[in-house]
Amino acid sequence: VKVEVLYTIEDLALGTFTDFNAASTITRLTIGDKTILMTGDASPEVWDLLCATQESALKSDYLQVPHHGAHDGGTTAAYDLIKPTYLLWPCGELLYEMNLTIWNKDYAVNKYLLELVESGNSYIAGVYDATNNTERITEFPTSE
Repeated sequence: VKVEVLYTIEDLALGTFTDFNAASTITRLTIGDKTILMTGDASPEVWDLLCATQESALKSDYLQVPHHGAHDGGTTAAYDLIKPTYLLWPCGELLYEMNLTIWNKDYAVNKYLLELVESGNSYIAGVYDATNNTERITEFPTSE
């Protein structure tokens, strides 16, 4: 396993951040020929910095969706650079569904992210079945 540290709070200049989620460390793991971007609760100001300074390092096969897919997580610009094949949502089913409603501040960003990956390539942490130890989300919920 190769571990690359793409961002720590020192990159943003300690003391200048406005959101404690900006203190999340972002790493990219390489296992064999696959890459996984681990994002913690990184906020939009972190993604703006990474898009400007780490553009070529962001492309990853798997993306741990920033900040559980909740408000003030990833950005469409970052998702365009990451170009994930698979999404790993670090949240339960209820929060996942809440993140994909039009009342969520980041609804459009989350919808954009789901449209980047093929149907069936999005996984929710904490939702399991006996067959394959996970539940696949096969389409974007359309409830409004």
